Amino acid sequence: MDNDKPKLNIQREDVAPCRVKLTVELPAERVEKVYNESLRLFNRQAPVKGFRPGKIPRKLLLRRFGEEIANQTKGELLQKGLEEAIEQEGIEPETRPGIEDENDLQVRPGESFIFCVSFDTPPQFELPEYKGIEVARDTAVVSDDSVGEWIDDWLQRQAKYDKVERPAAEGDLLKATYKAELPEDGEEPPATAKFYIEAEDTWLPLREPELLPGVTALLSGCEAGTERDVEITFPEDHGEESLAGKTLPYHITISEVHGMEAPELDDELAQKAGMESADEIRQRVRENLDSEKKQEQDRAVREQVVRSLTAAVTFDLPPTMLNRTAASAMQRLREQQVQAGSSPEDVQKDHEQLVEQANRQAVEELRRFYILNRVAEVEDIKVESKDLDEAINMFASMEKATPKVVLRRMRESGRINQLLLNLRESKTVERLVELAEITETDGGKE
Repeated sequence: MDNDKPKLNIQREDVAPCRVKLTVELPAERVEKVYNESLRLFNRQAPVKGFRPGKIPRKLLLRRFGEEIANQTKGELLQKGLEEAIEQEGIEPETRPGIEDENDLQVRPGESFIFCVSFDTPPQFELPEYKGIEVARDTAVVSDDSVGEWIDDWLQRQAKYDKVERPAAEGDLLKATYKAELPEDGEEPPATAKFYIEAEDTWLPLREPELLPGVTALLSGCEAGTERDVEITFPEDHGEESLAGKTLPYHITISEVHGMEAPELDDELAQKAGMESADEIRQRVRENLDSEKKQEQDRAVREQVVRSLTAAVTFDLPPTMLNRTAASAMQRLREQQVQAGSSPEDVQKDHEQLVEQANRQAVEELRRFYILNRVAEVEDIKVESKDLDEAINMFASMEKATPKVVLRRMRESGRINQLLLNLRESKTVERLVELAEITETDGGKE
């Protein structure tokens, strides 16, 4: 700010935690000066027939363009006044400043100009000690059983189902027709429940996850052509809310029994999968599981460090930022519910619960952001060009596009700013882990 320029008359009011209101007064001589500058500008540029630029009489100029001149003056006073007020008060706005009743503000030459502006400010807190945070790291290794279970699951995914002439057993697939008997005074089930209520010549797996709860035990031992009247009880936490906790009578007709035939792990199967031998498959599986385990352990350490740091200090949060973050969290939660199969009606029923969850997430997210941001400032952590290049290349590979195209898209959509914030936060957490006191614990084999 120009040191020769007189200070503005400013009244500051902390209207809420992390929320400031400034009442700013620009002196009459300042208003007069800006107003006259606007007059001269319009005199040079306004098209008035019969007058050369700069030679328009003042009265005619005001009669023709008085409102526009006043509005331009007001805009200039607001812009410069806001910049100077923020600098004079030494405040860093966290949200875009909002002018109160801007449309009603009037500029009158010879009088001072007063306006009020409100905005969020960053939270004020003392950064807790972040060096030497004590965390535990699980050093459990992958067991032979875990490798075997993964291979068994993989072999089952390669399995074929062939029609068999024998009683059904666990693991089989039944071709069946079923229909539930609904209470006469009951409500019509929603569309999402129809497949659970009735289906013709569909497949019923006798294994987890069961389509109809308990069907494996109820139909094991049945042969093709069997008709059964059974009762199916849906658990309280069943995904189809309209059926949760209910018991319904079913009539089930089995038309075919198909047995699963899983292949054996041998060198021939390994070669079909692109490996040289069964031993190579086992080794590759172990390496992949080891890698996943290490990533899981790394994530756990990072989260421990962040949780420990955020738990060590409390502070108020900017209200506008909190509301925006909660709204974004609410949108994500709604989308997750819809993707999980919930109807709009079900989502609306859970509205209050979702609001509470979104608010909790917003508080955690902002607290994490501000604390890690402060650590990044103290540690002088910056996102280097190579960090950005690596991230862009990764997105390019995922989106099957060139890095140049991905970077352009991100800049156009504004996602580049969020990416830079995420990269800086990630580097900050990595720094905290480097500074942490990590104790290794032997969790055994998993």
